Amino acid sequence: MVINVLTVFYSDQQQQQQAYIVYMGDMSDDRATISVMEEHHGLLSKAIGDEKIARKSRIYSYGKSFNGFVARLLPQEAQRLSEDENVVSVFPNTIRKLHTTRSWDFLGMTKTIKRSQLESNIIVAVLDTGIYVKSPSFNDKGFGPPPAKWKGKCVTGRNFTGCNNACDYGTLSKDKVKGKIVYCLGSSRQDYFIKLLEGAGTIMVLDEPSDIAFTTLISATTVLVKQGIKIDRYINSTKNPQAVIYKTKTVNTTAPFLASFSSRGPQTINLNILKPDIAAPATPLKIKPEDAELGSGSGQINPRRAAHPGLVYDITMSSYISFLCKEGYNDTNIGKLIGGKEKQTCSSFKPALGTDGLNYPSMHTQLNVTASRISAVFYRTVTHVGFGNSVYNAIVTSPKGLSVQVLPSTLKFNKLHQQKSFKVVVKGGPMKNGTQILSALLEWSDSRHSVKSPILIYKPIPLSG
Repeated sequence: MVINVLTVFYSDQQQQQQAYIVYMGDMSDDRATISVMEEHHGLLSKAIGDEKIARKSRIYSYGKSFNGFVARLLPQEAQRLSEDENVVSVFPNTIRKLHTTRSWDFLGMTKTIKRSQLESNIIVAVLDTGIYVKSPSFNDKGFGPPPAKWKGKCVTGRNFTGCNNACDYGTLSKDKVKGKIVYCLGSSRQDYFIKLLEGAGTIMVLDEPSDIAFTTLISATTVLVKQGIKIDRYINSTKNPQAVIYKTKTVNTTAPFLASFSSRGPQTINLNILKPDIAAPATPLKIKPEDAELGSGSGQINPRRAAHPGLVYDITMSSYISFLCKEGYNDTNIGKLIGGKEKQTCSSFKPALGTDGLNYPSMHTQLNVTASRISAVFYRTVTHVGFGNSVYNAIVTSPKGLSVQVLPSTLKFNKLHQQKSFKVVVKGGPMKNGTQILSALLEWSDSRHSVKSPILIYKPIPLSG
């Protein structure tokens, strides 16, 4: 009975195990691979409590560019390892999906599905687009005849569609392309191939509008499918079709705008740092969406004014270390991250203050969904990079229901690189239902310079269960 109970208990433990990656920091040059593995076994034995099980649990050791290992562990064993002074972090191993370079897996094709016997003797099957049959890759000179057991012939699939009419090298005739404007589907390197064939230009058809700029090697223009159909119809119904590509012109339009490929916030690693820092490009002020700061950050840089900013939010390496200490990194983690012979601990640096603990121009905090009231404090230090005496006054713009207090509200400078500190206290009642963002603005002004900082209060959308 005891043996059966132990067997069930061990089986249950195995089911709870999962692979964890244990990161132990940088790898010193004088460490041997064997000693690294023994170190890993020692840590595992200490966390698991059994040397034999520890050796079986280790999957792989890293001992080249960094120090660490992968092992199958129970959650409590992973927790014990994370508390060890020699370990920087422990996190579960995650599965990464294969890209389309393994098309059969990507499409979900299973090996166990019942297949026709006619498919069993296929030597080579090719899926390709715009294949160039005259390529040297298909030259079988010197190979001799195929083996006698190879029977059959090359065939095309029932639904095979030939693609030798694409604007690719090997599918176009130089005689037909030279000096002509070529109409192409898609926008992938057609200009390169047409230039090689001495074409005059190209018209490329896009499936949907794009805000991604790109350059071409020859005169080119893009049209959408709707216009492309008309061009295609014109080409096929005209004996001598003609086209003109005019010089690019700049037209009056709303600019700048937030690009579709721009990485939006909120920040997932740290909840109190605004993502992005700045926008490139930013959202136009007259068209401000609800998530403006989560897309544009502090806005777009004005190069001319940035050359003479008046005040800057400077930051040093020690400030970042203080921030990491505030985030929960222990002395061992900090020492491994900094490196060097001198041992550095969190007590060696000034404690980071405030909600975020970082001297950023922007001020941002995320609330818990259940948070009833808004309360945040931000400590900032600005450096005077102007000349002569300057007096900056704080100007606050905030929505109804959100209180933003700046202490002190006036900063006086009388020399270059002089630093002044201030505190921003943000308070407010519960956010209304349906409200996800409250946005305010702090501006330091001396009548010549305007130094602006966005203040953002963000409440995540609760996940529906």
